[in-house]
Amino acid sequence: MVPPATLSQRPRAQTPRPFGPYTDFEATPEQHEELAALLWLDRRRNLMRRFDHFAQQDPDRTVSEFGYVPLVVRHGFATVSLSRFRGPSAVCSIGWFYSFGVPDVLLIDSRWRVELDLGHAVERAGKMLARRRGSLADLPPERAASKAVIRALQWAAQPLRRLGSADAEALELHPYTRGRYFYRHFMDRTQVPLLVAHTGPASLEIPHLP
Repeated sequence: MVPPATLSQRPRAQTPRPFGPYTDFEATPEQHEELAALLWLDRRRNLMRRFDHFAQQDPDRTVSEFGYVPLVVRHGFATVSLSRFRGPSAVCSIGWFYSFGVPDVLLIDSRWRVELDLGHAVERAGKMLARRRGSLADLPPERAASKAVIRALQWAAQPLRRLGSADAEALELHPYTRGRYFYRHFMDRTQVPLLVAHTGPASLEIPHLP
C-alpha cells in the first residue's frame, strides 16, 4: 500500500503571474512556458492561442485592446491610427516585426486628417513586405522596412521628409503604446524596433474651423 503523499510532496498550485510590466492578464508558469514554446513553433497559432487565453479572462478588454489581432493573423500586420484631434495625422503598423522580422513603422504627416492616405501607404508597404519577403531577405531588417515604406509613399504620392529610428519627440506626441502592448503580450518583448517617417510640409497645417 502506497502511503499518502505528505504536504511537502504534493504538487503545489501554480500561482498565475502577469504578463509584466502589465498586470491586466495572467498565466501560470506552466502556461507561460507553453505559450513561449508556441511562439517559436507556430506564430499564427500563437496569436490565436493567446487571444483566446486573454478572452477567457476578460473578453471586453481583449476586444478593446486586441481587436485588430485577427488582421495580424490574416495579413501579418494591422494598421492603427494614432491621430489626435486637431493635430498631425499619424498611423502605425503593428505586426511587421512579429511576422516579417523588420521594424514596424510610425508614419506622421504634418497635415490634419490625412490618416486615410497614410493608412493606405502603410497597408501597401506591409503587403510588399509580405509578398517580397524572399527578395528582401538579403537586406538588413531596417533597410528592408525603409525600402517598403519609401516605395509605398511614392505610390501614395506622399512626400517623404525624414525616415529613421524612433525619436523621443515623435513618440511623446504619438506614443506607440498599443504596439508595445501587443508585443509584450504576444511576443514576450518589451523593446520593439520602430522606424518613424515624417511626410507632408515642414510645418504643421491645421485648417481654420468656424
